Amino acid sequence: MEKIIATILSQDIKLIRGYSQYLYYLCCIIKEKGIMCKVPIITTTAEPLMQEHRDLFASVLGAESYDQYGCGEIGGIAFECGSHEGLHITEENVIVEANENNDLICTDLNNYSMPFIRYFNADQIIIKTKKCSCGRAHRLIGKILGRKCDYIIGLNGEYLHWAYFWHLIFDSKIAERRDLRKFQVIQKCLDTIEFHYVADKLSSDEMNIITDNIRNHIGNVNIDFIQEEDIPNSKSGKYRPVINNLI
Repeated sequence: MEKIIATILSQDIKLIRGYSQYLYYLCCIIKEKGIMCKVPIITTTAEPLMQEHRDLFASVLGAESYDQYGCGEIGGIAFECGSHEGLHITEENVIVEANENNDLICTDLNNYSMPFIRYFNADQIIIKTKKCSCGRAHRLIGKILGRKCDYIIGLNGEYLHWAYFWHLIFDSKIAERRDLRKFQVIQKCLDTIEFHYVADKLSSDEMNIITDNIRNHIGNVNIDFIQEEDIPNSKSGKYRPVINNLI
């Protein structure tokens, strides 16, 4: 991390491309140290880009953020333009569909060695019907929901997507008050989840806010709060905010 910061300071860096959560953590450190630096463009991949990511990149680096989406089997599937109204599907390269469950179904138009035809890659997306104001005719992915396995299953049969937990801790201002760097919700059995977090210690009131909101949606589950020094990424390098061991 120190080497990356030194490189940004010593060279005229025009663009940084990386995983959303790692770049968020990088900017948290730069902000904490009070370092002044400028990078015009951030492009993110592999993990969903949230508004809080964009805001921090803009305030710390003065960067405009551009998201992109792909998968290892097919590559670049969709890219965000300067209008920021969604991600343009590269329809010259891939046919993208979404079923009634928002499961991504894609057909690769370039791979003649091992064709992927109507392939489910376990991601979920929402496709917009409205065209982008930039004038490009490509269809837009309006929202990338992430992996199907990134859900918590409730005692009442309801599901909570990882983005629910993100919005809960940011919209309640808990993330801001406690200098949240990272969190991870782990479900090991149906009636118990673990809430791991890298931040200043949560107060009992803040734990109650999180607990009450979760229980209101999925039933009277047990929630264990565990403060961590760090939360490791998966073997692929991706950050997983929710891990469901029941799936």
